[in-house]
Amino acid sequence: MGQPQKAVNDFTRYIGLRPSDPKGYIYRGDTHNFNLDHQAAIEDYSHAIRLAKSSGAAYIGRGLAYAGLGKYEEAIKDYQHALRLNPGNTEILANLGVACMLAGRSLEAINYFERALKQEADPKWREQIEKWMAQLVQEPKTSKPGKRATPRGPTSSGKHLW
Repeated sequence: MGQPQKAVNDFTRYIGLRPSDPKGYIYRGDTHNFNLDHQAAIEDYSHAIRLAKSSGAAYIGRGLAYAGLGKYEEAIKDYQHALRLNPGNTEILANLGVACMLAGRSLEAINYFERALKQEADPKWREQIEKWMAQLVQEPKTSKPGKRATPRGPTSSGKHLW
């Protein structure tokens, strides 16, 4: 409804009533991510992970928050952990591809994009993944040690936050 602070307040009340339920922290973290308050999101997702180490949603959310802050290596670690919990998840594979692309890890990005393409049924998302792959082929390689790609932030596009 366009009232992000009210959503944060509602989730904060939920957490107060159920402090051991990781869902409240995940939902509040999602709200923080949506409002580009990535540091607050990281804190909530980290708390959810302490409560439920097998929460793929918390690792995905924290990965998005790290990517939003330009901390692509940390995002990659969280996405890889989420992928171990849910192998073959196309959202995670695509997010890993984007994070690797932004981190200058082109070969890994292409690998994750190819894996996502094998499973993605939505034609719009297949097209988007193919665009990212084409972009990687056109850009100069930055795979030399110490070189990093120029940071570019995530964009909101619907199904995935990328």
